[in-house]
Amino acid sequence: MAGLDRCRRWLKQTVRAVQSEIRGAKVSADLETGTISRISIYPIKSLPGVTVASSDVLGSGALKWDRRLALVEPNGEFVNLKRVPELHQIRADFQLDTPSVRLWTGHSVTARTFHLDDDRESLGTF
Repeated sequence: MAGLDRCRRWLKQTVRAVQSEIRGAKVSADLETGTISRISIYPIKSLPGVTVASSDVLGSGALKWDRRLALVEPNGEFVNLKRVPELHQIRADFQLDTPSVRLWTGHSVTARTFHLDDDRESLGTF
């Protein structure tokens, strides 16, 4: 019985660790079975994400495409929503098979599309 209790405690801790590691995913804490009901990844850190049906887990433990790119200040600091709340106005539609993103602001009807690998410099001018 002590071994079973120890196993249950380990499983609970593991589920909590997975919940904190996979941001945007909802993981059941049921000790018998665990299910992932949604996976959201954020290809560009601090911009809106995309919900996917499945995702490969890379050797590093990260989900494929999650935070692959980031917005960076000229001084090398990462741009984030806490320091630049205007980022909340940016809307994004990711097409990971292409891989591309269509960006626009909440008050604009004009969107621009960028290839995530080939258009990194022009993406910085959006």
